[in-house]
Amino acid sequence: DQGEKQCLGNREGENCEECKPYFYKEDCSKFCKENEYYNCTTNGEKVCYNTTANPEDNCGRPEKDEKKDIEEAERKEKEEVDKGASNNGDNTVLIGAAGAGGGLLLILAGTALTLVIRKRRRKQGENTSTG
Repeated sequence: DQGEKQCLGNREGENCEECKPYFYKEDCSKFCKENEYYNCTTNGEKVCYNTTANPEDNCGRPEKDEKKDIEEAERKEKEEVDKGASNNGDNTVLIGAAGAGGGLLLILAGTALTLVIRKRRRKQGENTSTG
């Protein structure tokens, strides 16, 4: 029994094949959320409403607002992973680790997997000694 899958690295879908909203590129690492300064293309490129503004400078949007959006998206990702791990016990399968925060999530997934393996080995040992 493989259990329920939990996608990592800003991914979603049955097999974690899609990027979550506002994340783009093949590895879902590019963040772009439409706002009053710019719109986003299907590739996550910023298109400024003010045609004299520079997309590389967030089209004039304050950097702190951009960071706030990214932090909120990362917080939601972490909450989903935490929720999945607590609700599914040792049946959660974590998939993907690219994108913002992916390294930490990969470490957490490895730790969780280690604990699951140890728990299963203990159960197997109990079944062998009592059987």
